[in-house]
Amino acid sequence: DPLQSCQPDTGECGSTVIDPATLPNYTPGDENSVTVPSAGDAGTADADARTPECVGGAKRCDGNAPQVCDEGGRWRTSPACNHQTCIDGACVGVCAPADRECLPTTSKACNPTGNWTTTDLTVPKWTQTYGTANNEVLQVAPSTLAKMGDGNYLLVGNTAEAGAVGVGAGDGYAVKLSPTGAKLWEKTLGTYLVSATGTTDGAIVCGTAKRGLLGCTANRNCGYCAKLGLDGSIVWQKTYVQANNDLDFYDVVAPGGLPDGGAPATESFVVAGRTTSGDAFFDPMLQSFDANGTLLGTNIHRTGKRQDQFYDLRRAGDGTYFAAGYLDEYGPCQQAYLAHLGSSATDAFRGQLPIGPCLSIAHPPTANAASAVLPLADGSVMVAGSQYVDATATVEAFLGRYTAPGGGAPVEAWRKFHGGPGAQTANAVEQLPDGGFLLVGATSALPWTADNEAFDVFVVRTNASGDVLWERAYGGAGNDIGSSVARMADGSYLITGRTTSSGAGSSDFYAFAIPAVCPP
Repeated sequence: DPLQSCQPDTGECGSTVIDPATLPNYTPGDENSVTVPSAGDAGTADADARTPECVGGAKRCDGNAPQVCDEGGRWRTSPACNHQTCIDGACVGVCAPADRECLPTTSKACNPTGNWTTTDLTVPKWTQTYGTANNEVLQVAPSTLAKMGDGNYLLVGNTAEAGAVGVGAGDGYAVKLSPTGAKLWEKTLGTYLVSATGTTDGAIVCGTAKRGLLGCTANRNCGYCAKLGLDGSIVWQKTYVQANNDLDFYDVVAPGGLPDGGAPATESFVVAGRTTSGDAFFDPMLQSFDANGTLLGTNIHRTGKRQDQFYDLRRAGDGTYFAAGYLDEYGPCQQAYLAHLGSSATDAFRGQLPIGPCLSIAHPPTANAASAVLPLADGSVMVAGSQYVDATATVEAFLGRYTAPGGGAPVEAWRKFHGGPGAQTANAVEQLPDGGFLLVGATSALPWTADNEAFDVFVVRTNASGDVLWERAYGGAGNDIGSSVARMADGSYLITGRTTSSGAGSSDFYAFAIPAVCPP
């Protein structure tokens, strides 16, 4: 008992110095007046301190440090395990609980047994198809996927009987899916859907109305938008007509800055489309709407080329817009291009930048186009697309970074190609937490032709400078094309598109999720 060895004249108790004045019966100046409490005194702090904490020889862990119970019933703590895990009072395994290793394609985390668990960041966590016995297809564009206000996602496209083609040949098809790929509901609408954007209470979907639907004339295409509730109910639907002109909607974005300069209404939205109002060829245009689908303003971008189109539209942090598409489908100078657009009627277009070489090749214009645009927090803009690299139908995906000095026309900082033999396209781009990017598109070992049905979904991860860290192909024996990508709440990436390799019909919507990057 340490108290029995305490010496009042020195005030020492083992290695602990005790002030005699704190002991019972102490008389100042007379050190021999001290009475040391006996071991049997009850109700004192010293008695509590003598209560054993543990049984001698017992072992446990304090955090990641081993502890052992000594003969006196006290826990003795050893240094924390170094790159091992404390289990039952012993250091075991090859890693500590907080140890992590991150490589471009794999993530390693220490599991409860003190050993590494390795995750392949490129392997899908789940894969799912959506469709009916008919053919379901979607536009190869980022806007076919939208996140709804309840955290679930909406995919939009079209459904038609086998062999049916063209506007009016089928119905719009929308599927709501959970972050784990479960189908929550599906819905058909009597129009051609090409884009969607989420709202707090549902989604806005837009496309091209069937001729004769909801006031659309029998000989002209009309724009179409509808508001869907979270349960898929139609809140409102409207068509938009330009007299004697075709009008198609291809992309929708919200919230909307208004082209007429007005203050944005709650969940107003802006649509990028195309119109023949200037001549027989389509010109890109923007139209703004309030939350009820009422048209507020129109800006038409006349390039002077023969058939131009926006594929993607995104709002930048300063309220202006960047749009990606192509120029001159039927002319001698087919090019990808990026346009910078203002937010008012007097500041409609700040400039445009043709991207890449001027070509005249009898192939689909989508193979020489900017398909996706992504404004960044630093004011620069990323553009993804596809370009011919020679005149023999060799197509490669590209990713470029652009700036808009003084808020004006875009300027190219760099542009890099990704791909190899055959054909590769980039249809969507998303920024990663480390500043790099994830590209989604399609790849084929065969050259680019209109009847090439041998594509797989193409996914490329790059660093912030656009250099490849890894690239993978996903799909089956049929034709699989990636069109959209979105980062989900758990940090994984939802990739969507279309497939003929599996599903209920000969063509279906396609979705899968990959980790892509190491977890935080």
